[in-house]
Amino acid sequence: MSSVTLVKAEILWTRVCPLRCHYCGMRTGYQNTPTSHDWRVGLENLKELGCQFIAIYGAEPLSDFSKLPQFVRDVQDLGFSSTLITAGASGWKDKLRCLHDAGLRSLTTSYDILPLDSSSAKKSNRAIEMLDFFRSLGDVTNVGVVVTLTKHNFRGLISTIKQMTEEEIWTFFDVIHWNRGQAGSKVIGRDPTLCFTEDNLPELKQVVRDVQTLHRAGALLHCSNSFLETLITTDVVVNMSWNCANEDVFPSWVTVNCDGMVFPCDDFQPPELAIPMVSLSTQLPLRRDEWATTTLRRCPGCCWNTHVDAHNIKKGELSIDEYIHE
Repeated sequence: MSSVTLVKAEILWTRVCPLRCHYCGMRTGYQNTPTSHDWRVGLENLKELGCQFIAIYGAEPLSDFSKLPQFVRDVQDLGFSSTLITAGASGWKDKLRCLHDAGLRSLTTSYDILPLDSSSAKKSNRAIEMLDFFRSLGDVTNVGVVVTLTKHNFRGLISTIKQMTEEEIWTFFDVIHWNRGQAGSKVIGRDPTLCFTEDNLPELKQVVRDVQTLHRAGALLHCSNSFLETLITTDVVVNMSWNCANEDVFPSWVTVNCDGMVFPCDDFQPPELAIPMVSLSTQLPLRRDEWATTTLRRCPGCCWNTHVDAHNIKKGELSIDEYIHE
């Protein structure tokens, strides 16, 4: 039996969202179905596997709220570091206040550098307002924005990082992906106005070099230098060829869906690999090799920042302190 140790777990709390951002495939309408007791057992299983960090997101977690405060309490009670990633939903002030009372101390909001549609504009306008409100509640460890980098907006990344740093807000960015037909894909289509091509690479790589300079100067950037080097020295932003199962540290993370089933990733979810979260700590070590073989053979790869860095942490090449800002 292979041993398994996890760095993080992604909690896909719900697939419900009031927004209609045209590039996002996270919204499917599926709601959170496990009981609070089962979620607690699932968290205990993650703890047994050494998991340190919990990212709670969705589609929109605030849109499926009834069990969320108890889940946040359990996350805190079990000693995980965590953040909630949100674009906001009806009644968000009351909901954030309730989650803060439950122990939430880190908030990340979705932010588009340049609005792509009306939903995108609403999301970005609300992002900073939510962070300011959350900080006003006191005793907050960190707040941040998460940006999806596209060939439409990448030139604005530097100014965004500078602006957010001045406001004591961390910036996290990922590169736009496209749906290549893998089970569970969170991206719709392949928009030629958004996806990077080889023609964009020289200018993009220069922007990333400038980001490195900001990072070294102390800008609040939630991203490792090793990931930035990957963007500069490879063409992975075009071919999305990084495959986590290529390395012995696989898996470094798992995704728990809103139905309580666990998969290698939020972007790769073959049904035959599903494991109930309530038995994860016993089943994942037994099925690790099956997960690795299937992922290596069938996942087309990716360039997700947080995944690459989770692997680097597990390999000992990156400190967990560069991943969790407290």
